[in-house]
Amino acid sequence: MIIGRNSEGYVTLTGTKHGDLTLLSYDIMPNNYHDMCEMEKDNRIKVRLDNVISDKIPEPFRVELDITNDSSHDSFLVVSGGWLPCTFLKRRTILLTDRNVISRIQSRYHLNKKKKNENLDYFDSMFLTPTEMLLDVSPYVLEGNERKIPSSAQIINHLEEVTKLLKKALPEVSIAEYPPRENYYIALAECHRDIHKKRIDFFLSVASCLNRNFTNDSRKECIPEIFEAADAIGLPRSDIAVILAFLRINMVGIKTPPNRVIKDSQNYTLEDAYNAACDLMAIDILMSLQKFHNDKNTNFNIAFVTQDKNLAKVAALFCNSEFVKTDGETITQSCSFPLDIFADDEQANDMIKSYLSNN
Repeated sequence: MIIGRNSEGYVTLTGTKHGDLTLLSYDIMPNNYHDMCEMEKDNRIKVRLDNVISDKIPEPFRVELDITNDSSHDSFLVVSGGWLPCTFLKRRTILLTDRNVISRIQSRYHLNKKKKNENLDYFDSMFLTPTEMLLDVSPYVLEGNERKIPSSAQIINHLEEVTKLLKKALPEVSIAEYPPRENYYIALAECHRDIHKKRIDFFLSVASCLNRNFTNDSRKECIPEIFEAADAIGLPRSDIAVILAFLRINMVGIKTPPNRVIKDSQNYTLEDAYNAACDLMAIDILMSLQKFHNDKNTNFNIAFVTQDKNLAKVAALFCNSEFVKTDGETITQSCSFPLDIFADDEQANDMIKSYLSNN
C-alpha cells in the first residue's frame, strides 16, 4: 500500500483491497512516546485511523496502517495527545514552525516548487498540496539570534523577514494572522519574557548537576538541588523546565530525550540553555493554542512540526495532558507519565509526592 496526497490535498491509499482510496475525512489517534521509541528500533510507524470517510466505501470504517520509516519520514507533527507522521497533517491545521523548519523551507522551495529536480516526499506533502493550512511563525519570530527574547523592534524585523522569505518560497501558503499583527507578537514576547529568562538561568544553574550517570543514591542527592535552584530563581516547581530536569534525573538510560533537549554538560553554555528554553517556549505556545481553539470550537487543528526526534518525544510526553483550571493569567494542566520511563518507578513516585504535590 502506498500513502500519498492528491492534487486537492486529500490523503490517498493506493493498492488496497478496495482499490485506490481517497480519504475525505478521518479521526486519527496520535502516537505516543513509546511509539516513537519503537519506530527507532524497527523503522515502522503505526497509524490508527477511525471514522474514515472515503470516496469508494459508503460506510465509515477503521484502519491501522503500518508505514516504513524511510528517509522521507524525517519530520514529525506534535499534536494534542502525542505525535503524527507529517503525511497525516489534517486539513485546516495551524502549523507552528521554528527557525530550523523555516530554513529548510527557504533552501527547499521557490515559488511553490522544489528547487531540486527530486520526487516529492512526505515533508513536501504538507506544503505543496492544498490543505487549507496556516503557518504560525511565532517560534521563529520570538526565537531571535541574540540569546534572549528579542525587543519589539527586532520582533517586527523578524516578522517582515519571515514574511518575505515565505512569499518567495511558498507564495500560496498563508501565514496565520493575529490582528493587530505586530502587537500580537510583541504581546506574546512579553508574556514569555520573564519565564524564558528564568528557564535559561535554571538550566545554567543545574546543568553540571544533571551531567552524570545516575544511581538511586545520586538521584536522591541531585533532586533537592534542582528544586532548590528553581525556588531560588523563582521558577515554579511545576514548570515544564523543572519537570524536564526531573525526568532527566529519573528516566531510564543515559542519552535520554530530556538529556538531548537540555544538552547538559560540564561546559554548559548560555547558547545551550537558550536553545533548550526556546524548545520549551514552542511547546508552551503549542499547548496554549490547542486550548484556545478547543475552547472556542474553531475546528482548526493545531500542530508543531519538528525534525528533532528527542524534542518530539518530550513534547509527546507533555502534550498528553488535560486542562485543569485557569486563574485568568496562568493555565494549569495535568500531565501523567508512563511509569516504565523511570529507572525506579517507586523512587520516582516518592519524589513526585515529596517535591511536586500541590505545586
